[in-house]
Formats: sequence, structure tokens, C-alpha cells
Amino acid sequence: VLPCAFPAALQVRVTLSVDGMTCASCVATIEGAVGRLPGVAKVQVALLAGKAEVDINPALTTPAAIAGAINAMGYVGTVLSSNMVEDAGSG
Repeated sequence: VLPCAFPAALQVRVTLSVDGMTCASCVATIEGAVGRLPGVAKVQVALLAGKAEVDINPALTTPAAIAGAINAMGYVGTVLSSNMVEDAGSG
């Protein structure tokens, strides 16, 4: 999990299915590469669930761009949902 780089009020949480992951190294590869993309605030990949949650700044990137980056790594990323992140006032 990478630290939050943008105020929560400006974030969208994108949930993706990710097919083709087989081990913790796959998770680390996806988290590292997606986490370096412009506009990405947080990345969490779950191997057993085959899913990724990515918090983005929608002014800098899109859910489709995140899926495209995952696909470019040789996995199959499909956007399942994208929703505004609620500001819980914890930050």
C-alpha cells in the first residue's frame, strides 16, 4: 500500500479484476508499476481475490489508463467500478 498523495476529496477509487497473477511477485510488480503512474495515490492488489483497488486523482489519470497499464504488463485488468472516495476526516 503506497501512501496517499492527494486529498481524499479529489480521489476516485477504482476497483479492477486482475487475471494472470500467480504469486506475490506479480502483486509487487503491479503495485510498483501502477503506483508510479501519474495521478495514482494508493494501490492495493489482492492475489487470492484477483482484484486491485487504486485511488486516483481523476484530473491526472483515468480508470481505463490504470487497466491499460496492467494489461501492458501482461496481466488482464478490467475495471469493475469507480467511485468517489468519501472523506472520512481522518487525514
